[in-house]
Amino acid sequence: MNYVYWVFKNHCRAELRLSPDDRHPDRLGKRFAWLSRHRSELDAKVPGLEWISDDRHAVCRICVEVVGGLLSPERDWPSIQGKCIDAMIALHAATHAMGESDDFAEL
Repeated sequence: MNYVYWVFKNHCRAELRLSPDDRHPDRLGKRFAWLSRHRSELDAKVPGLEWISDDRHAVCRICVEVVGGLLSPERDWPSIQGKCIDAMIALHAATHAMGESDDFAEL
């Protein structure tokens, strides 16, 4: 599990990214499925979550989009950055304990 920020032209994204593990190729799907079973709980804690399972790139993501990006006026960047940080704090708070649980670790 990795937490990452993405900055695009017109939006940003705070993301929990699940990537494949060469030693455990089936782990990615199992972990995303496990988190998906807790989707209503996570969605309640972090409104607006996007759930993406991308077989083409072999990643799964749970993310929050923030309006504003590289093409936004520079004067808006501090506010956009603050919103991204707030989104990541909420995402991390909602998912980190789940990722540390024994049930999740056993997958």
